[in-house]
Amino acid sequence: MKNSKSLILLSVAAGAVVLLGLGYRLLGERPIAVVGDYKITKKDAALRNKVSHVFYPADPSDHGVEQLINAYTAATIMKNIGFEITDKQLAEEDTRINNGTRDPGNLARIKDIFGSDKEAYLRVFILPTLAERSIYGEIF
Repeated sequence: MKNSKSLILLSVAAGAVVLLGLGYRLLGERPIAVVGDYKITKKDAALRNKVSHVFYPADPSDHGVEQLINAYTAATIMKNIGFEITDKQLAEEDTRINNGTRDPGNLARIKDIFGSDKEAYLRVFILPTLAERSIYGEIF
């Protein structure tokens, strides 16, 4: 009797692990860091590293996670004091960058990094740009 209960518990635990892993696969990658409402995945960090290397090609180090943590911290602070970044603001920042860039070559390289993944482009490039510009330039 004791062995069958242990076997049942082990089966339930194994099933939960499988479902959890499957859930992350179906719903997206498991986060490697969380800042407020923002989740950072390995993919996000890798994309941000590539963006960083566009600006600093001679720097072999990876700062993607750190850069995203800093940007998402700024966005979280903004939200906490009543300046939450909206989808509309992200679209406006995207337009501002497209129309005002002084380096269209680098912007094209950055867009190539994301390909057709517009959500990742907004989350990993546009949001950090907007959050850092806004918190330092407009709020504080």
